[in-house]
Amino acid sequence: MLTQKNRIKKILILRLDRIGDIVLSTPAIKAVREYFPETHIAVMVRGEYKGLLINDPAINEVIGCKPLWDFKFIGELRDRKFDLAVDLVMDRDYKSAFLAYLSGAPYRAGYDIAGRGIFFNIRAGYGKEKKHLVENNLDVIRKLGIVPGGGRPQLHVAPQDSGFIRDFLSSQGIDQGEILVGIHPGGYYPSQRWPAERVAALSDEIIKRYTAKVVLIGGPEERDFMERAAGSMKVKAIVVKDISLAHLTALIRRCQLLVCNNSGPLHIACALGVPTVSTMGPTLPWRWWPVGEGHIVLRKDLPCSPCGKGSCGTHECMELITVDEMLEAVDKQMKLLVKNKCAESTAR
Repeated sequence: MLTQKNRIKKILILRLDRIGDIVLSTPAIKAVREYFPETHIAVMVRGEYKGLLINDPAINEVIGCKPLWDFKFIGELRDRKFDLAVDLVMDRDYKSAFLAYLSGAPYRAGYDIAGRGIFFNIRAGYGKEKKHLVENNLDVIRKLGIVPGGGRPQLHVAPQDSGFIRDFLSSQGIDQGEILVGIHPGGYYPSQRWPAERVAALSDEIIKRYTAKVVLIGGPEERDFMERAAGSMKVKAIVVKDISLAHLTALIRRCQLLVCNNSGPLHIACALGVPTVSTMGPTLPWRWWPVGEGHIVLRKDLPCSPCGKGSCGTHECMELITVDEMLEAVDKQMKLLVKNKCAESTAR
């Protein structure tokens, strides 16, 4: 626990893993900001993920991480003279823990997993409780003596990013008032991905049933899978595969619905309050379930699931999810969307 709160003038928070992990860290970052309203807070993430947090009012600075052997970067990190370093990574990876130590911060907090505790003087123990990652992040914050106020993950979109997406969609023939459904067919691990051919069949049916426009989204590493899904569609798809995270966040916010697997874009949508329909295969449900209301998850409760494996020979947990089941979930969300729109019109 911190014993001299008034001496904390600069804080470094480290989150060097993937998109979903970063999004689910925002309640912890907010809790730190509320406890230290005047303190300079910097958050370090992988360089390509800076756009996720660049507009967060709780954060003064987003630092893109560089390799440990970049001695200039390490020197600049130490020159910032952080008073507190908080590593939210709950993994066996040592990089973020070592960077917290190299920062020179006199107070260093993080998870004591697989020997990582040697880099911290404020340690959070990792028990066997089945907790959501949001709570795991808050457990580290609690070790500082902070009592979190609660709340779901949140992301913020800058006006210029919304404008960019509006212009982009207009160039693709999509007007501001049209229903837009985002489809993210990918996932970090192959085991997280629903079959591309089913993504295509689902997308075609959404366009047909709801007179909606569909946009396929994904990162550079998912390009082949996205092109396979788009190539199997009867209707030509709008495919967005090389876009900044700030623009991707703005695009997801523009969607009335996101259909996806359990991966980064799912948690972005939840943080923006966008309804979702998602699949969940080998993923640990207690840790990665979408946060908030307005989300439907399709998951098969099998003896082998959740296994947490990145690849699988049979892939039953995803193969057993049918197009009809996904369409039924989409239909529920679409009916709710229409109902809410009618309620808004009546209220005016």
